[in-house]
Amino acid sequence: MLLSAIICRIQGPHLGLSRLYPRLRSRKSVLQDWIGHLPAEKLQTFLQSTQNWNSEYSIASVTLNEAIDLWQQGRSREARQEVGFSADIVARLALLLVRACELMEKEVRHFADLPTVQPLQQSNFRLAESQKAASWNSLMHKVLFAARNQYFYKLRALSALIEYLAGEFQENVDAINRSSGQTRGTSHAWARLEPLHHDLNICLRESEVVLKSFLRALPAPMVSGVRMRLESPVETPPRATRPRVSRVSV
Repeated sequence: MLLSAIICRIQGPHLGLSRLYPRLRSRKSVLQDWIGHLPAEKLQTFLQSTQNWNSEYSIASVTLNEAIDLWQQGRSREARQEVGFSADIVARLALLLVRACELMEKEVRHFADLPTVQPLQQSNFRLAESQKAASWNSLMHKVLFAARNQYFYKLRALSALIEYLAGEFQENVDAINRSSGQTRGTSHAWARLEPLHHDLNICLRESEVVLKSFLRALPAPMVSGVRMRLESPVETPPRATRPRVSRVSV
């Protein structure tokens, strides 16, 4: 499978990398990393990791859609069960993505040349909190002229946003579950789940792009260890112990 055929997806239709980064032409190295060659072991690492992420995201999407349909039909008890399952998948996906960000930050500290990154794009996100985080990341990207600083700040901003979105998703699911079948007062919580889900999707696509660049820069002897850590299973924490982040820390 050609990596040039693997493109970013945002809300269903397949979109090119230029849609994720509208001004990509100014930083050709990001595009070159995305369409560039990966040796067999690195390619397998990329494909397996992103497949795992997308499998989790797809399940979360299906269960969220089913939950919303059930709620709209007035089947509140079934809707709460289904949306609770969706929250479990979102929590697990967030753990996978945050772990990948932390690994990509840790492993490059001794690299001579770090991967080039693009800042988060405000226009890709729907929630005000996400847009604010992306705007701040874009500003800092311009201030931090060194590629090394830009790379680390991008990963930290992405990780913080993922944790916030997952925590907010769980918080709204908790509000729905506390309603005990009453529809009044839960409309806002139900309405917020879809844009949270959308913004998490953008974070997933951003993670894919950074992972590809990271793997291209990764020394061959380190690949097997990185692959093992990326593919190791994560245990979803109990709902009551999942972190709730009141704001995006950037």
